[in-house]
Amino acid sequence: MPEVPENMQDNIAQMEHSTYDARRAQPQSPAQFASRNQFPERTSSTVHSQPQQAQTHDHGAYAQSATYDSMDHPNFSPFPVLRNPPPNVPPTDEQREANLERARMAVLSTTDPEMQLAWAQDALAFVEVAAQNEARLSTIQPPRPNTPQIERQLRTDAMNIVNFLAGQQHPKAEFIKGMWLEFGKFGYRIDRKDAFRAYTRAAEKGYARAEYRIGMQFESSGEPDKAIRHYERGVAMADSASYYRLGMMILLGQHGQRQDYRKGLEYIRLAAQSCDQNAPQGAYVYGMLLAGELPQVSVPESFLTRDPNVARVNIEKAAYHGFAKAQVKMGAAYELCQLQCDFNPALSLHYNALAARQGEPEAEMAISKWFLCGHDGVFEKNDELAFGYAQRAAQSGLPTAEFALGYFYEVGIFVPVDLREARSWYAKAAASGNKDASGRIDSISRSKTLSRKDHERLAVSRIKSTRYAHQRGPSLDSTPEQIEMPDPSRMSLNDQPSSSAAYAGRASSARPRPPASRITLCLILGPAQLLESIQTCVKRPDRQDLDMVVPLGHMDLLDLGVVVLCIRPLAPVVPLAVPVVIP
Repeated sequence: MPEVPENMQDNIAQMEHSTYDARRAQPQSPAQFASRNQFPERTSSTVHSQPQQAQTHDHGAYAQSATYDSMDHPNFSPFPVLRNPPPNVPPTDEQREANLERARMAVLSTTDPEMQLAWAQDALAFVEVAAQNEARLSTIQPPRPNTPQIERQLRTDAMNIVNFLAGQQHPKAEFIKGMWLEFGKFGYRIDRKDAFRAYTRAAEKGYARAEYRIGMQFESSGEPDKAIRHYERGVAMADSASYYRLGMMILLGQHGQRQDYRKGLEYIRLAAQSCDQNAPQGAYVYGMLLAGELPQVSVPESFLTRDPNVARVNIEKAAYHGFAKAQVKMGAAYELCQLQCDFNPALSLHYNALAARQGEPEAEMAISKWFLCGHDGVFEKNDELAFGYAQRAAQSGLPTAEFALGYFYEVGIFVPVDLREARSWYAKAAASGNKDASGRIDSISRSKTLSRKDHERLAVSRIKSTRYAHQRGPSLDSTPEQIEMPDPSRMSLNDQPSSSAAYAGRASSARPRPPASRITLCLILGPAQLLESIQTCVKRPDRQDLDMVVPLGHMDLLDLGVVVLCIRPLAPVVPLAVPVVIP
């Protein structure tokens, strides 16, 4: 069974109760807050929801999240403030908390149960993520002395709303409480039988998402036929989660379902179209399929044509609804110009910060790399944050982060040089499969350690030049690549990721361009004694664009952020030069 879908199946419940709807109205009044019910994504969980008409991703509906006035006070965070962000960008956690608090009194004073439950569901999702984030941080730093007052009040009021309406047998409230019982949330002990009863009561009143949870319980207990019947009932009410799970079964031919690519993809498309904060996974999977970045799910090209633009729309939709994996992907897209996204360090950091708060180690490591270098005019380099986020990622067992901590201790980034600690982290990274780590252990043993000067001269330059390479032009391969923490002792001239640039056909006028005054460099593979003849070949009247040629040994030119194009030695053709920006 393919790994990714199976993992998603196993973790669907976690996705549901840990994601949130970031569509925040400015709820100065109940009428304003109730406007969230206009969003099509909510209908997959409503009572007696009807199938929807086909529709595109409504970016305009996102705009409400941008109404928070972030300029009421100075920005004390090292993270950059987003200036005029696109309307489909989710708010920061600070903005979400402020919106929830502003809405609280209006919600408590209304008699509209749908508005109250929508707010309660959002508030509980927010405080749960905050509590889980604090629990993770407490393993590497002193815990906060008390839960903040706003966070505590949001939780208390939200739980009171759900408990009261569940006592009134409101189907959505019973469903939410069933989730608490199934997963042991908010002080409740795990009780799957009581959860099943709560879901059943909600389903009997026509609450579509309850059919999906009942189906998941039957599937988990080894009764797929019963599960499928409940998924089909959910599909009949246009439930996004039911569309997704049944679509994956059909697409992969699971549980005796006849494999049908066309029908399976259509169900996943409908899941993406109607996704909501409780089930965003359909939009993410559909987007990744359209991007060709879900290789574990093999779909013939005759059934699915790659479309990076539609892929981005769906992935960012899942990211907007709080799906951490989608937020990681959007963070990478704005860093590496994937999915037809322009290079935008601030947006990349923003998405990664949201995902890191949900415990995604890849996002934490991405933030570490950003602050290791900084970006001129956007945010300063910050060794403390670079170390701290790498430490968080390493606690999750991410090999790249384990290597990074070894590197930080070896070089002395934010912490004093400590070769024993460096060796310990390198050993963990090597045991996790990081190939560079063993080389660093060997180098330390032979007293060939790296210095801060080596770090500034090689490692930072490599990261910068890799990012710049991703801005320059189209790539034939859209498969994402991790930027590994560099090991300068093993750097070569031809290790640039092959998939780093943007998709072909993307208008590139918005991307940074080299200034009019620039240095053009060409590094040639070959011994230094060949330099004179190579220069004679290259420095011709018809090649005035070449300013200099340097031999292989002059690696110090990487200080300039050089993007390298490798040439075979003694090639009969004239080598090509790569225009670069000197930082």
